[in-house]
Amino acid sequence: MSFFNKVSKVNYEELYKRELQKNKELQNQCLDLKDKLNKSHFDNLELNSSINRYKFYINELENKLKNSSLIPKKVTLSLMDQVKNMLESGMTYRDIAPKLNISIKTISRIVNGYYDNKF
Repeated sequence: MSFFNKVSKVNYEELYKRELQKNKELQNQCLDLKDKLNKSHFDNLELNSSINRYKFYINELENKLKNSSLIPKKVTLSLMDQVKNMLESGMTYRDIAPKLNISIKTISRIVNGYYDNKF
């Protein structure tokens, strides 16, 4: 009878301590996961912010390209006359280019007769 008494006796205090320890471990794991989620959320916010900055920058560059003087402007007889008159008045190629929104190369072509036979 003494054998059964020893075996059937349950140490509830020890069981409680084990369960409490398991609960603390789970709680710590949950806190770790919560920290990781918060960090991931913050990282995502930073990435989205960077993406938006780059999109804005791309839009600015696209607008600059649309409004750029690099886009060829059709040379007309009127434009050729303007260039020649400005040169005669003493202006340089560099002075003329931004005023007429044409490149220095286009001015050089006008002066050297590149467009003379094009009309």
